Amino acid sequence: MPEIVYNDRDAEMMILGAIIQDPDSILKISDLIQCEDLYSEKHRLIYGACLDLYQLGEAIDLISVRDRLRVQGNEDLAGGLNYLSDCLDSTPTSANVKCHARIVAKLSLKRQIKAWLLMKQQSIAMDIEPDEFFAGIEMELVKLAEKVKEKKDPYATGIVQSIVKYWDTLEEKKGFIETDPKMGDAIPGFFPGHLIMIGGYTSTERVLISRSCLLILRKPTVGP
Repeated sequence: MPEIVYNDRDAEMMILGAIIQDPDSILKISDLIQCEDLYSEKHRLIYGACLDLYQLGEAIDLISVRDRLRVQGNEDLAGGLNYLSDCLDSTPTSANVKCHARIVAKLSLKRQIKAWLLMKQQSIAMDIEPDEFFAGIEMELVKLAEKVKEKKDPYATGIVQSIVKYWDTLEEKKGFIETDPKMGDAIPGFFPGHLIMIGGYTSTERVLISRSCLLILRKPTVGP
């Protein structure tokens, strides 16, 4: 019986084509899939390049994605401009991107379950002790089950890290306002014209952090 490979190349290509066609498609699927959920290495590289561009606030199109891959040294591995064009041509509309992402997420989970079962089968073949075999098995199953749930902000940490890294590269920080040390770990500073979104599990938390921001904004600015 031939081995079943859980992947859908067409669905992955249409996800990438949808992002190139409509960059905001990333917002529709970021709670469903991450780079490692894509089966094809080409597709993982392209998806990662698109995420980088989106987090940096850069335009996403055939040329910008190609250039990002080139900077990362992955242009040839990802198939270059020709393959990016194939992905775009395979996508008549970006409207179904979430449906395709769910398909890819489901297949990714099946691959992970298959790999986990194989690992346990190999453990049995090694004649390990029962207590060692069952150690951690519950936690491993919980982690797999968690992947079924749609995450709300899987890239929030990465986005904040990208922003911090960007601010750190700036030579001039005129106009920035000093922040509270605790907030400074996540928010390097405020800058005129920027939109800051505040979220929390309760309305009380959002009010508290909003008040903190207002107090910080009243502090003297750094620089002339």
